[in-house]
Amino acid sequence: MTRLLARREGQPRNARKLAAVAAVAMVVSNVGYLWTKKRAQFRERAEPTEQLIRLARRTPGPIWVQCFPQNHYVAEEAVHVGAGRSPRILVWSRAEAAARGAAATFCYTEPGASAGPPALP
Repeated sequence: MTRLLARREGQPRNARKLAAVAAVAMVVSNVGYLWTKKRAQFRERAEPTEQLIRLARRTPGPIWVQCFPQNHYVAEEAVHVGAGRSPRILVWSRAEAAARGAAATFCYTEPGASAGPPALP
């Protein structure tokens, strides 16, 4: 009888160990998948934003943003948070770029594409 009780009491402990091992295995598997498969996609998706941040850090004046693959809010927050600059340095139209004397032009083109930004008037 005591052996039977010992087995029943031992089962929950083994079940908890098995559940913990399964949880750790799932976490390790997911982290591995994110690191090996998804990391390249994350970096590729972030590249336009990273380029804009680098340009904002080295440009003293307004930046005419001609083509940015995400909405204006993403670009403005990237400049604000990533470069420590006011989002007002970004200019979104040719007329405003000419009026404010844009110091640089930004147009993201995907790697391998053969188009550059048109020059300011």
